[in-house]
Amino acid sequence: MARIALSALLLATVVMLSVISSGSADDDHKHKKVIIHVPYKIHTIHHHTVKKVPVYHYYDHHDHHHHHHHVHKEEKHHPHKEEHHGWE
Repeated sequence: MARIALSALLLATVVMLSVISSGSADDDHKHKKVIIHVPYKIHTIHHHTVKKVPVYHYYDHHDHHHHHHHVHKEEKHHPHKEEHHGWE
C-alpha cells in the first residue's frame, strides 16, 4: 500500500512541476512540449484495446519465465456432460 501512495505522490509532484515550468515559459506564447513518464506498462487485448497496468502490479503478479494460459469457465470439458448433435 505504501508503494501506491509513493507512486501517487511522485506522479503528483511531476505533474505539478511540469505545470509550473510550462507556466513560466517565455512571453512570446510558444507552446512547449512536456513529456511526463508514468509508471505504467501498456497491454494490448485482442490486438486493438489498450489497458494501463501499474508496473509494480505487473512485476509482482506475473512470472516472466512461464506464460500461463487461463481456461475460461465455458471452455472447460465436463466428462459427465453429453454432447447433443441433433441426430436423434
